[in-house]
Amino acid sequence: MSKERVVIRDKRAQGPPAVVPPLEERLAEDLANAETRAWEALGRYKFVMFGYWAGVWVHLNRISGPKQRNPFRALVDVARAMQGFDVPASPPKGAR
Repeated sequence: MSKERVVIRDKRAQGPPAVVPPLEERLAEDLANAETRAWEALGRYKFVMFGYWAGVWVHLNRISGPKQRNPFRALVDVARAMQGFDVPASPPKGAR
């Protein structure tokens, strides 16, 4: 896949053409944005919005190619420990 930026010109649009960044770059930006918004929502006790943005992060991570480590993993481990579940020191290789 080409790393060049794509220029889109709409015949009805006036002004300079829109420049669209490559998909990989856009997904990386959106992943960072989703993570930031999730942590901000949790910090304001907006639990539903935290779940929304954490879900967006998980979805984008799935479609973005090379998987990143889930930034919410430690929070999940704390919740599981508080519920009395066994919390592995690290997830098994290949586990989702």
